[in-house]
Formats: sequence, structure tokens, C-alpha cells
Amino acid sequence: MKKTIIVILIICAMPALADSPFYFNVGIKLGFSFQKKGFHIGPEISMVKTFGNQEFNNIIGGYINVDFYMDGRIAFNPGFELQVLPYPGVCMGPSMLFYHDSLNVGASFSIYHGAILYPYFGYTWFPETNGFFELGSFAKVPVGNTPHFINFN
Repeated sequence: MKKTIIVILIICAMPALADSPFYFNVGIKLGFSFQKKGFHIGPEISMVKTFGNQEFNNIIGGYINVDFYMDGRIAFNPGFELQVLPYPGVCMGPSMLFYHDSLNVGASFSIYHGAILYPYFGYTWFPETNGFFELGSFAKVPVGNTPHFINFN
């Protein structure tokens, strides 16, 4: 039943998504991991599509960010993001953590809200290790529409 509802929502949203432009956003992420007691920083790039009326600029799209932790860990996080204003947005996707020649694969989930500066609160879970909470902010800037050779319509 849940899959049917999701498919119906996606089909209903397709006309609105087809009429609006895609944008590239680049930024930097700075956060603090509570369980690991350390800061992390890294780049982020996303491609999002706006939809909805002019009063609210809702977005849907994908992102990739890389986190460099103070203890040497590196996390690679691709995922999906959705924000329906005025509510907070959500990001979710797989997370790959590289540390001491090992790889842990898990999942991450974050909520965020803002413009240019996006404070966020996230949780990342790995089956082999304990998950961890993090708090931080993205600083993101739109860099323009997608190139003409990328056509989603």
C-alpha cells in the first residue's frame, strides 16, 4: 500500500516538475558529531528542481557530499533531498565511511531549513558500528541552470 501511495504522489508531481528548471548548487558543510566528539568539513554539490507556486520555492533533487573528520575518517554521502516550504527539508541516502583501510556502509538522514545558510540535524547509522548524531550548517550558493545538453523534459 505504501509503495502505491508513493507512486501516485510521484505521478501527480511529474507535470509540475517538468515545467520548472533544474539548478546546480555548490557549497560547504561544517558540522559536529556528538558521539565522535569532533568537527567535520567537506564540499557538497546538489542538483535540484523547483516546483510549486511563486510564493514558495519547493525543491526536489539529489546531492553528493564528502565529510572529512578530524580523526581521519572520510564519509561519502550521495542522496535525495526534498523541501516543501515553509516546512523543513529532508535529505536521505546511503553513507560510506572510510577509516583505517576499512569501509562501513550505512544510511544517513538529515533535516534542514534555510536559505544560503542551511542549519541541519542529522543521524548516520552503520550496522558494524554505532550510529552518530551531528549538528551543523551548509553554506550553499546556486550556480545556475543545468547545461543545455542535460534535458530532463
